[in-house]
Amino acid sequence: MTPPVRTSALPGREAELGRVLAVLDRRAPAVVSIRGARGSGKSAVTTAVVAEAARRGWCVTPYVDGRGVRVSGWTSETALCQDLAGALELPAVPPPDTLRGLVPLLLGRAAETPVLVVLDPYAPSTRLASLLRRHVLGRVRGSGLPVVLLVVTRGRLQGLPADLELEVLPPREDGVACALQAAAQGVVPPLGDDELAAYVAAARGRPRLLASLTALLPLSRPGAGHELPSPRPPAGLS
Repeated sequence: MTPPVRTSALPGREAELGRVLAVLDRRAPAVVSIRGARGSGKSAVTTAVVAEAARRGWCVTPYVDGRGVRVSGWTSETALCQDLAGALELPAVPPPDTLRGLVPLLLGRAAETPVLVVLDPYAPSTRLASLLRRHVLGRVRGSGLPVVLLVVTRGRLQGLPADLELEVLPPREDGVACALQAAAQGVVPPLGDDELAAYVAAARGRPRLLASLTALLPLSRPGAGHELPSPRPPAGLS
């Protein structure tokens, strides 16, 4: 049984998170593209997907500070192969086998547990994109094993056929307010209207700040989640 999505995993982004997780829940080969302009919140969505996939038992390549396995126009096949092998803790594949030799190892891992490979940022050369499509994606799809390539870009995905292309837009004002209200639910003292308005104004169009605020708000009150007890006078003074 698939665990339910934690609604607190990404306040205000539940729809985007749910669409990506629906693809993962198929436990089948797939390509998911998450795209958006700088500061749109695509890294926040990707971080939530990675955390939720790991919670559900997926083998996930490391995703730290909004960066996964880097694929740029200067990335060579050998370098990408080394990075993927390291990220998945697979044996090194010496040239010239590179990606061709890596795929059997990748499929061996996927036969044991589903694998999520996060390529961020993803902006490969035409040649490398072609190699990924032929030597990796083609063979992975043919195997039927659960390997999902999650590619994060600023523009439309080029070179790989995607099962889901998700465009992340900056959160609107009402979405920012809802996310902050959900994070502050039950804090003591409660979040006032003026304070909420100030937070909304600061976080509007700044998804990283919004993510920080939603994480810190429950910790910002010493009595978060319950009523503060009345202080007791020191012994002998009552």
